[in-house]
Amino acid sequence: MEYSQIIKYSGPHPRNGSLDWCPSDSEELYLKNLKERPGDKTLLFYKNNPIKYQFNNFGFRTPDDFNSEDSGNIFLGCSMTFGIGHHLENTWAYKLNKLIGGKFWNLSLGGTGIMTASRLLFGFKDMLKTKNVFHLRSKFMRYEFLSEDRIFDCNTWSTEDPFFIENLFTDNHMNITYDIHSLAIERICQMMGCNYYHLDNPDFSIDAEGRHNIGARDLMHPSIEWNEYIKDEFYKKLTGIHS
Repeated sequence: MEYSQIIKYSGPHPRNGSLDWCPSDSEELYLKNLKERPGDKTLLFYKNNPIKYQFNNFGFRTPDDFNSEDSGNIFLGCSMTFGIGHHLENTWAYKLNKLIGGKFWNLSLGGTGIMTASRLLFGFKDMLKTKNVFHLRSKFMRYEFLSEDRIFDCNTWSTEDPFFIENLFTDNHMNITYDIHSLAIERICQMMGCNYYHLDNPDFSIDAEGRHNIGARDLMHPSIEWNEYIKDEFYKKLTGIHS
């Protein structure tokens, strides 16, 4: 795979295609949860309203095909921005983009971290006309490595290799990696002439036990109400700077 292709790589998602299930939102897990919790209102909601994951011409979860003519907003993040277990219209990124207008340039990928976010922003910086970049940042350290024909990921729950554990996952190495890629993203946004807004350590208490809202279909990711909250937090940042 050529360098110009791999820096835009979206993983195994089908280009111009769709999926009914997408890790960790698997059919096997859903059926297991439904058997154990037959009255769960979240599970019943998705039984009546199944999710279809649609992917654009570059394999990203967005209805807008990427092009160099239209202007929009870029969204960076992991599964919480991608919207695992949710209909696209219930994700914070889609809600925010609908509120502010412009094409929905969604570069988020599940199971990834800040290294992937900086790679993808760099990969599309000369293609996508962008007004704003919104980044829901995760402190989970997820490394990615580029080989000649693929990208492979490494995190604390996917490796038992002592070299990675003893060297890549020390606090010092994780912190410097995170800080370097954070600065890279800020610099790329400056080069693109667009605004950069980020949110760290979002409040998950909205989904505390006892709150009655529709969760994600995998019962692991935050709820629709939480996505609404994140949308509002980013909108406050946007309007606060430009008021």
